[in-house]
Amino acid sequence: MIEWFSNADAKPRGLVLVVHGLNLKPDRMRGIISILMDDDLDVLLLSLQGHGSNFKKQEGKSDAISRLNALKEVSAEIWRSEMQAAHAALSRRADSLNCPVYFVAYSLGGLLGCDLQLSFNHPVFAKMVLFAPALATHRIRVPFFRLFHLFSRLVIPSLSPESYRSNRGTSVAAYLSLLNIIRAFKARASINLNIPTLVFIDRNDELVSLSKVNQLIADHQLDQWRVYPIERHPDQLRYPFYHLLIDEEATGSDLWAEIRQMMINHLSPG
Repeated sequence: MIEWFSNADAKPRGLVLVVHGLNLKPDRMRGIISILMDDDLDVLLLSLQGHGSNFKKQEGKSDAISRLNALKEVSAEIWRSEMQAAHAALSRRADSLNCPVYFVAYSLGGLLGCDLQLSFNHPVFAKMVLFAPALATHRIRVPFFRLFHLFSRLVIPSLSPESYRSNRGTSVAAYLSLLNIIRAFKARASINLNIPTLVFIDRNDELVSLSKVNQLIADHQLDQWRVYPIERHPDQLRYPFYHLLIDEEATGSDLWAEIRQMMINHLSPG
């Protein structure tokens, strides 16, 4: 499901595809969207199946249950198909406006954008900004969910703040889809990813390994990638989750102002 955010009074200088993370409310990307729109960029927000309003309402069931049931039925192929459709819509509009296309995403969304890029032999985005992209996870987390492949509809309760999470928990099917995409990404990763990319990762991220992302960059000679490591003391966290790095509420005003300026500078023309 896609939603456009446009500055109707003037032609945008570019278009941006924005994608959220796993079990994150797509609306929590609004802080990033506001920054982009203030910088004369129009935004296409993609809500992946099982998130936000991207679910089929089931008779006799609440929206929350219908949404969670949609997350139980998700697959890597479904999410990839949604990414391809969103990119196609963005490209059509960019062609009509003759303007560049950018990509900004968090966690799972960042992984899906890189996965999409590897499907082409040419850059599909002029530049990317990735917040804690799930390109390389800490080893201990990967095998755990493989044990549950026969229980894909099982829901694991979420510990993330209620105001951020799209569902009360995350289905095993969603975790397995994430891991399938990670494995495919690792097998296919190449210099085709070498487009100007700014990456924000907290050094203590619970999911994404900063050292492995840096190794990925070195292994594939991604010399146009720039990683900005963030180091927050536990006292600086409003919520006890280092992976949560997408808005002022999660980072604090000072850090968010720094991130905002770096993102604007990165996406500037030239």
